[in-house]
Amino acid sequence: HAEVGTDRIGTWRQRLRPWEIGLVEAVLGERLRAYGYELSGAPEPSAGQRLRYELATGRHRLAPVRRLLGSLGPRRALAAPSSSSAPR
Repeated sequence: HAEVGTDRIGTWRQRLRPWEIGLVEAVLGERLRAYGYELSGAPEPSAGQRLRYELATGRHRLAPVRRLLGSLGPRRALAAPSSSSAPR
């Protein structure tokens, strides 16, 4: 990787494909604008591209929950009430 500098401004236009730019802007557009970035106006991603993104990133977003659940110990099945302990 090269040093970060002003010579690298806008190089993403050559490194990313149009559909990738559209996906990034659809997902992070508000944050990019908040930091003063101008959006390129690339077309919105297709439903399939957006779904693939959500499926791929969903696993990462759920990882902390999985770790927490794993730290709680092994799962124990709840026993069904026996017929002798059922109210009469």
